[in-house]
Amino acid sequence: MKSSCGPAGVALLCARVAGLSPRQRSLCRSSPDAMVAIGSGLRLALQECQHQFRHERWNCSSAPHPLAPAAAHAMPLVVRRILGQELTLLAPMAVGLDLSNTCQGVLGQELTFLTPGGGTGTDWDWTSVTPDSGFLGRELTSLTPGASREAAFSLAVQAAAISWAAAAACARGELTGCSCARKPPPPGPGHHAPAPPDQAFRWGGCSSDVEYGARLSRTFTDAGGAPQDSGHSAPRLLMDRHNSKAGRKAVKLTLQTDCKCHGVSGSCSVRTCWTSLAPFRQVGDHLMARYRAAWPAVVLALPAAEPPAGQDPRGPRGPRGPRARRHPAGLRLALRTARSSRAPPGAGPGAGPGAARLPRRTDLVFLSGSPNYCDPDHALGSLGTAGRACNRTSRGADDCGVMCCGRGYNTRQVSRSQQCRCKFHWCCYVHCDVCTDRYEEYTC
Repeated sequence: MKSSCGPAGVALLCARVAGLSPRQRSLCRSSPDAMVAIGSGLRLALQECQHQFRHERWNCSSAPHPLAPAAAHAMPLVVRRILGQELTLLAPMAVGLDLSNTCQGVLGQELTFLTPGGGTGTDWDWTSVTPDSGFLGRELTSLTPGASREAAFSLAVQAAAISWAAAAACARGELTGCSCARKPPPPGPGHHAPAPPDQAFRWGGCSSDVEYGARLSRTFTDAGGAPQDSGHSAPRLLMDRHNSKAGRKAVKLTLQTDCKCHGVSGSCSVRTCWTSLAPFRQVGDHLMARYRAAWPAVVLALPAAEPPAGQDPRGPRGPRGPRARRHPAGLRLALRTARSSRAPPGAGPGAGPGAARLPRRTDLVFLSGSPNYCDPDHALGSLGTAGRACNRTSRGADDCGVMCCGRGYNTRQVSRSQQCRCKFHWCCYVHCDVCTDRYEEYTC
């Protein structure tokens, strides 16, 4: 779905979405159609995160922004769903917009400017809503509590979902500037896309343009720029960028190869093959496995290197060059088991014991330990486990003893009625009995 919102509407909406950095707002204004895919990807990421953590203490939920309830209570009711959140707007009369204007498809949703009861709305002050007022209910990065293992997963799944959604939108012809991939990803170490069959084949069809999706995802997720722009420290920025890259890599690693047969009488003497996106659940399963094997990391200073004679020590592009963007303030990530007796996977051929062990591109890394998530803590993104359903007979994380943190659980008798013993009668109707099931429900 493409945006039909005018430039004024796009600029207004992009300026009022909480949680966007200045560069992300610029991307929103310049590429509203791309923001449709980004919004779809963020909603997909939230759904996948909640599925993967449905049996964990932290179930990919987060405490609402502290300003959200007060802001929503004070605003007139014009509510639509944007990026999976409720967005409350004031009447746009103060900025001279037509009240009948409808911006369809911006950030993947429909935004309609209306006034209750057909009033003029001239007494409403749009400017009282600031980008930091938190009226989305939560900021885009609020699913990343601290710098924990859970933060690593949520950053990775967001980057992966944006990349996946953008590539899917390209294949459907919904984005300008991309269509089908020119050629499939080259084979090589770390690329796990299934190879074509042994029979004669040729690459054709419409392969998913995962490179475009990865570029858009990288542009959006890395748009925070320097630590002072993103609000994060340099170590956290390094962690976020590494895990986002691992998420984008997961989309490429799970690509599938589809083929179509050609030949006389269906002999399939020749096949045309193309790459396609795997179901996102498969990408989520891959990232969940990386979450289970995530590495604790530390931040090390890059060794100072003498620049060649006559070259600026800040690099060919100054302090904001490519190296500066990859390694803020001359830092890099290393696994906390840095003093390993084995040569690190990221080290050079001459590396020996004591060398810094660098994380692989597919690894998820975190800088701090995870809290127990038993109690509500807004700073850590924890809602606690009170009221959560648990399984008394489970031996996993959803066991009542584990989920409820040893504080006991409540047992409730529940009755559920449903149709049963359905029979077809001539002619022509189906008669069903109503059966009542009784079972016990356990909550912390």
